[in-house]
Order: sequence, then C-alpha cells, then structure tokens
Amino acid sequence: MGRVLVIFEALPLYGTEGEEV
Repeated sequence: MGRVLVIFEALPLYGTEGEEV
C-alpha cells in the first residue's frame, strides 16, 4: 500500500509538469 501512495503522489507531479509545460 505504501507504493500505491507514492504512485498517486507522483502521477499529479509528472502530469502537471508534462501537460502544463
């Protein structure tokens, strides 16, 4: 379950950096 939290926290970070830029 620990990895799931990390993935969910990383998804928005990579998503905003890729879609916003």
